[in-house]
Amino acid sequence: MFENDTWAERLQRTLKEVIYAFFQQKWHLVDDGSEKGFSIDFLDVVDMLKGIEVLRVDRTEPMTKIYATVIDPDVNSVRGVHTLVHQVLSHVDEDFCIFIPLHNEEALRFWYITGTASHGHEGMVIIKRADIPQVVY
Repeated sequence: MFENDTWAERLQRTLKEVIYAFFQQKWHLVDDGSEKGFSIDFLDVVDMLKGIEVLRVDRTEPMTKIYATVIDPDVNSVRGVHTLVHQVLSHVDEDFCIFIPLHNEEALRFWYITGTASHGHEGMVIIKRADIPQVVY
């Protein structure tokens, strides 16, 4: 059924299954208009930490895609970008956050699933490589 999935797709699916099982099926991903609350929290943390600028937020089923760029001139490595994105996600007011870097030749992509005992948010922070020429790969 899922034999053609990438390792990342299998890992993401497995993590969601574990979360559902752990919270005894009472947990759900927020997939309606209330997802804007997570985006607003994300933007507030970005403003506070001042290393990333959000360019656009797209809500597509089943996840939010946050397109961003790095505005801190001292961040010049993939590890530095990774650290910035992790800091933002870990400061959003949720009880847990799972974060997986999934980069490709076009962009640094960071899949996340975060939430509380009752609900969660799934998304991807995407930073196009062309938008961060200061970063050495």
